Amino acid sequence: MRNKKNLKVHFIGIGGIGMSSLALFLLKNNYQVSGSDIGNDPSIYKLKKNGCVFFNKHSNENITDQNLIIYSSAIKSNNPEILQAKNKNIEILKRGEAL
Repeated sequence: MRNKKNLKVHFIGIGGIGMSSLALFLLKNNYQVSGSDIGNDPSIYKLKKNGCVFFNKHSNENITDQNLIIYSSAIKSNNPEILQAKNKNIEILKRGEAL
């Protein structure tokens, strides 16, 4: 990944075990992390405690000044956050690609 000092990463579908683990790894390595999910999985509390900005719905308003979007395989291509990221020419990766 790029220089972490200025990298803001947003996870779409952050609540699952694979996504939350990757997000927590980035948080522990001083990346700026935000994420969204429609559920309220137990992993969300731990992420928030470690500095993650969490949104409990998918919305184009969640995509502001991020540099990278990572999304779960459960997320459809018409997700409003994916569409907004494309609109803003933000790099978008599937979780597997980010690994």
